[in-house]
This record gives sequence, structure tokens and C-alpha cells, in this order.
Amino acid sequence: MDFDNSRRQIDVDLPKDVIQYIQYFKKMIDEQNVLDIQDLYEHGWAEISERYFTDKMWPDERVVEQIVGSESRLFIILYKELYYRDLYTRMSRGPSLAHRYDSYMNYQELFSEILSQHNQSPVNLKLPEIWLWDIIDEFVYQFQAFCLYKANPGKRSAEELEDLVEIENTQNAWNIYPVLNILYSLLTRSQINIQLKAIREGNDPDSVADEFGRSELYFRLGYFSLIGLLRTHVLLGDYHQALQTVEYLDMDPKGKLSGNMFKYIVLFYV
Repeated sequence: MDFDNSRRQIDVDLPKDVIQYIQYFKKMIDEQNVLDIQDLYEHGWAEISERYFTDKMWPDERVVEQIVGSESRLFIILYKELYYRDLYTRMSRGPSLAHRYDSYMNYQELFSEILSQHNQSPVNLKLPEIWLWDIIDEFVYQFQAFCLYKANPGKRSAEELEDLVEIENTQNAWNIYPVLNILYSLLTRSQINIQLKAIREGNDPDSVADEFGRSELYFRLGYFSLIGLLRTHVLLGDYHQALQTVEYLDMDPKGKLSGNMFKYIVLFYV
């Protein structure tokens, strides 16, 4: 995969292809080039991983900051979302407690950017549907993985158990309440239910939504959060609330999801 060169002088111990990939990824996100972002996300990451990172992790955020600049905060958050997801898939025994915590805090930062009450208008960000779906799906999966992790105290050292109590009680990491709060906040900000209800009744969803609801980013995150909540309530054994959550869910709401995304949702239900 060929990427544009950059004039920025980089003093990091990384192959040139990796530096150019990170720079180009950041450039495409800045330019909101969704097609190229999707290619970099679905294919570029796997290609670079296979070529350079089969036996080691991708560079951490401090290295990435040297490449793209510390002011590129949103890109670094998105990069870390990929980094931790990649870490989860690599570790057969699961990531460390520190990694689980750091990933949670990164999700908190990402959703804070999107849901901040200081935002008078939608965040200026465009991502492909598959990445938005994966963000919600992975967020719920990591919550489930943390619940399983803490459910086996006999496998943890005394130090790990002490850290676990501190993370849960002091930092509130992977607690059910902030997890649910984020998912429900995405529903509220996107106004997804009133839009789906309008669609079901044959009305224009844009007529009942504000600029957040009409934003593709918020609409899709809200839609996928319905599915994330369905899964979360099922995990909690609250099947009544799970069904209520998806009361207005339409598998293909007025063409607002692509055909490929429709297939992902179908696979989830199957």
C-alpha cells in the first residue's frame, strides 16, 4: 500500500511505511474521506500488521504523537481504539488489568468528545459504518470481558485484586452504570427512537430530529447503540428491558444504512 510522503521530520524507530500509514490515516480523517478511511481501516491496518507487527504491538500513543503532533487529539483517541482492540485479539490469556483500564478510559474520552454538553453542534467527524459498529460492539464486548475477568478472583494475584478494587471503586472503570449511561446518552443525543418511530409511521425522520439526529455520525451510533443495549441487557438477564430497547428497531431504516452494514446487523441477530 502506497502512502503520501510528509515533510514532517520524524525521529522514531519505525519503518517508513508505518510512519506514512499513520500520517495518511490522520490526513484522511481530517479530510473526512470516508472511502479511504474505510480502506485504511479494513485493509491497511491488517496489511501493515502482517508486515511489521506479527510479533510485537503497534507503537503507543507517545510515538504516534511524535508522528502526527500532540494537538491531533481526536485522531490519537481513534488510533488507540484500534490499538487496544488489536491488543485484545493478540493476547490468548486476555490483556492485563492496566490495559483493560486504559482501553476503558480511552472509550470514555472518545464518547466524551462525541457527547460533550459543550458541543453546540455535532462533532466534525465522519467514519465508515463498519468502524462505528465495531466501536459499539467492542465497547460492550470489553465490558463483558471485564465482568468475566473479575469473576475469577482465584486466578488473580493479591496485587491484582487490590488494583481491581481500586479501579472499580475509585475510577468506576467498566462499571455497569457508566456503560449504560454512555449507550443511553447516544440514544438521546441521536434521537434515534423518535426517528425510527417516524419512519415506521411513514413520516420523514428529519422532521422530528435536530442537527444531531440528522448527523450520519450520531444517527448510526444511536442505531448501533440500540443493538449494544440489547446485548448488554441480555447479559444482565433483563430480557424485558432488552426487548423494550429495540421496540422501534428497523433492520434497514429508510436506507440510512448501507447494504454491507445491513448484512452485519443480520449476522448479529443470527
